[in-house]
Amino acid sequence: IPGYEPKDPKDKRISVMEPNMNVVKWSLIPILIGETFFRNKGKDSFKQFYVGSGKKLLESAYYKEMLSYLDITGSGKIKFVGRYPVSIFLSSETDVVVSHQWENPLNYAYLDALYYGYPLVHNADFIKDVGYYYSDFNITEGYNQLDKAINDHDKNIDKYKEQTEKVLNRYLSTNADLVDTYKKLIENLFKPGTHDLSHKYDWKTNLYK
Repeated sequence: IPGYEPKDPKDKRISVMEPNMNVVKWSLIPILIGETFFRNKGKDSFKQFYVGSGKKLLESAYYKEMLSYLDITGSGKIKFVGRYPVSIFLSSETDVVVSHQWENPLNYAYLDALYYGYPLVHNADFIKDVGYYYSDFNITEGYNQLDKAINDHDKNIDKYKEQTEKVLNRYLSTNADLVDTYKKLIENLFKPGTHDLSHKYDWKTNLYK
């Protein structure tokens, strides 16, 4: 896919790409972040808000009733669509990704968005040193980070890419330290005590100390 391209904030499309199979990775918190942005910044502050894997949620009367209380629902700005491959959704419908997870902080979709240079608003604490991080279920923090992603990201693209490359390197097969750590862990599995590892995980390096 071509990757992220700068554009006027009012023309930017916000997307949620969680699978919505359960509360571990679903769209409600991102929608509430989008609702807060809509209420504070106005209907002309962005172009569209897409909820991927969202069509099936509308089959629930309870879910639809919850949405009915939101200002963004009746604005024509939010659309619930089916599930698409991340690459297609990024290239055709997205300028900013808003995500949420619960105890599932390593997600290929997040890494894909970062790889292609898209601003990622997220609460994944294993990669909290990249993208636009908010903690836990904090909707206010998420709104503030979405505001930065939409209005300030294009001023800092080079710095964003530089930091993204550092973070992605933690998870690449070309990372010699990572390969060595996996090798030692596997050898210890078959022959305990072969290597002295503390088994204290360091999220900043994706290695064991």
